[in-house]
Amino acid sequence: MRSKSPRAICLSLTLLAAFVASCATNFLEPQAPSSPVEEAQLLLVQEKFADARALLEAFLSQNPNDAKAGALFATTFAGEAGVSIIVLTERTLNSGGGAGEDEILQSILPDATDANIALIRRAKEEIESIPEAARNSDITFEATIYSTAFLFLSLENLVNSAAPPTPEQAREIIKSVAQASELAEQSGVPAEQIEKAQAEIANAPGDTDEEKLDNYLDKLREENGGVLPEVPADAQ
Repeated sequence: MRSKSPRAICLSLTLLAAFVASCATNFLEPQAPSSPVEEAQLLLVQEKFADARALLEAFLSQNPNDAKAGALFATTFAGEAGVSIIVLTERTLNSGGGAGEDEILQSILPDATDANIALIRRAKEEIESIPEAARNSDITFEATIYSTAFLFLSLENLVNSAAPPTPEQAREIIKSVAQASELAEQSGVPAEQIEKAQAEIANAPGDTDEEKLDNYLDKLREENGGVLPEVPADAQ
């Protein structure tokens, strides 16, 4: 795997900041809601996820092809888990574009609990259900964030459990790595950690996906006790 140059990494972070700023602006645009979708946006900013979800669910039952509403519906689950586009915006822009991918990931990833993973999985599934032809750059970016968050939370959960992955878990992780990598490429956002995980799983000893993943997880436990390197508290 070829390493990115410092200039390429800086460019990726600049693109990330631009995408994030765009997403946050779209959340905060409506001042006086004139539609259920705009009202749901304001509810999301206020972190009233259940209220926004109920409103969007009713709207989508009558407008199933509304891509913006579908993306916001996915956001209600991610937000409840603690993965917030708004927080990501603040972390990235406050860094002046100088934050590394580790810092960005650490700043938005919640605890790797079963409940949070289930919520992120649902967010990921909902946004993936939006046809590619209907997705704009903001929706693709959100899909990248949810896919990446799901991948690293799932890996962290397995590292913490110390139990070998089941065949089903191994298949889901392998699929998630490929999805996260593809979406990151489409969005132009940093993907060094995703590419590293993908390469290390593929090159780990073992004859099956679950054996390779199990050996990769053992390596993570031995090296740094988790999926991502520790980030100093003042960097978060």
